[in-house]
Amino acid sequence: MQSTSSSFDNIINDIRFNGDRSCMALATNKGFKIYSVEPFELKQSRDFGAPLQLVEMINRSNLLALVGFKETPFAPPEKLAIFDDSTFVCIIKTHKE
Repeated sequence: MQSTSSSFDNIINDIRFNGDRSCMALATNKGFKIYSVEPFELKQSRDFGAPLQLVEMINRSNLLALVGFKETPFAPPEKLAIFDDSTFVCIIKTHKE
């Protein structure tokens, strides 16, 4: 039997809990996933087509801190991007000096 999905579809690069530990954010090889802890369920999934090193929820808001592995519009490498998931806009970018 031949599989139609790649074995690299679900690589997790980082897992972080939000401030009150009610949600967890997974940085993947394609973007990120946000899960609620109780009950455990997928709340949001974004596929940027590029891997993320880190994703962290800011409290329980739509704001996420992102750091990428490759150059993407939302999370460049060596830079921190604050991404508003409700508007799909990067609102702040910093760079490593």
